[in-house]
Amino acid sequence: LPPDEHPKRIETLMAPDMYRGAFANDPQAAAKYAADADRAIATLRERGHRPAAFIVDTALCSSGVLRAPENYFNLIAEKVRSAGGFVIADEVQAGCGRMGTFWGFRANGLKDEYVDFVTMGKPVANGHPLGVVILSSALMKRFLNGAYPLLFSTFGGNTVACAAGMAVLDVIEREDLIKRSAAVGDYLRQELRRLAERHAIIGDVRGLGMM
Repeated sequence: LPPDEHPKRIETLMAPDMYRGAFANDPQAAAKYAADADRAIATLRERGHRPAAFIVDTALCSSGVLRAPENYFNLIAEKVRSAGGFVIADEVQAGCGRMGTFWGFRANGLKDEYVDFVTMGKPVANGHPLGVVILSSALMKRFLNGAYPLLFSTFGGNTVACAAGMAVLDVIEREDLIKRSAAVGDYLRQELRRLAERHAIIGDVRGLGMM
């Protein structure tokens, strides 16, 4: 949806585009892009909403698989947590080793201590219907102690789906696919950059691992 059609409890942030964005060639790009979180938090508060969470695919797939400036995600995480919100890393596309590390948020510089929840789905079971939510032990204890209501699913805990998920993890480990993703991705970008030197139509080559 366009920003003006979003529910009033949702705010989106400016994409940290280092190719054609507002601060593409600015040495302070990380801080300047991250400052948009201050605007979003203030806007939500004006509407009577405390920020609940910052949900992010750190690969920024829907924005063009952008490479955010160093420390960008950590700066936003600090702002959101200071405002009382959680940080949720959406790993549906970036996870499972695609970016040369198992967690895409690590490849993109978001520190572990800032991540409260991780969500995964689709590729985690090679297309079999399986969704995964991972959270810190501290948060899990609060759920188990009744601080937060637990949700359930009619189809949750499906053993076939779980077996498919375990099989995917076994293959990733056995075939060393994370290391291969990093190596093949580096080679691919190296060769694409050589092509870019000869063809002006190629404006930018970016990514990590196989993304």
